[in-house]
Amino acid sequence: MDPMKKGYIRTYLMIPIDFIPLMLAVTIGLYAYEGRTAGTTMLVVTVFYSAIIISAYFAEKKKIKDEILKFAADYGTVQKHLLTNFQLPYAVLDENGRFLWMNETFSEKTGEDPAYKKSIANLFPELSREVLEKITDEPQKIRVKHEDHIYDALLQKMDFKTDNTKANGDFASMLGGTLISVMLIDETAHEKLKKSFNDQKLVTGLIYIDNYDETIDSLDDDVKKSLIRAIIDRKIAKYFRDADAIIRKTDTDKYFIIFQQKYLKKLEENKFSILDDIKNT
Repeated sequence: MDPMKKGYIRTYLMIPIDFIPLMLAVTIGLYAYEGRTAGTTMLVVTVFYSAIIISAYFAEKKKIKDEILKFAADYGTVQKHLLTNFQLPYAVLDENGRFLWMNETFSEKTGEDPAYKKSIANLFPELSREVLEKITDEPQKIRVKHEDHIYDALLQKMDFKTDNTKANGDFASMLGGTLISVMLIDETAHEKLKKSFNDQKLVTGLIYIDNYDETIDSLDDDVKKSLIRAIIDRKIAKYFRDADAIIRKTDTDKYFIIFQQKYLKKLEENKFSILDDIKNT
């Protein structure tokens, strides 16, 4: 059987810890057959050895995981070609969202060093730990932003706790069993194009001035009537000038207007103040 399937690497790395029960057995034997002095000496050695080995194991656990992943990325020919030189930004996270590895493109897009090991939430707040906990083995797309770029982040959980690990089972178990892959697809140009398209959509409107004819007819002086009409026409033209609007007067009290949608929000924010302005006139 392939030694990888039997956990050869894991067994090899656990050898120093596996010695602890053996040393305890030797300690008991010395107490029983060689006396208290020999047993106590062996006990002190065992305790000292155990403290050093266990402390070193937990202290170096993350470093070991990082080195194993780096080894797989650096020396796996296919992985190196597909991942390191992959034109799309690609990274691998641990189950807590911390970076274990990123390819060169991901590093360039985020401006971070490939050795960056902090949480992905520091770069993309949208990818919080709560969000990552909901990621499954089915690819999921989440819209994220970084500086002036917009990305679709494709995330997928890679769970190595099943029999699908095959020859990489021991490697995966050393990494903790669960990883999350992240691929970034830049949607900035597409979003700008979509916004530009939406902004250039045409909006039509009709301005109707209440009691226009009655108000004009109430004036006795024809000069004043002409002056009021001219002032109202000029105010409407001036108001919609910044919106590059096309204005057509369809009746004495009606105006048909056409302008691009990008100006609509600004006009709404002003609550179409032209209407009040005309009433005051």
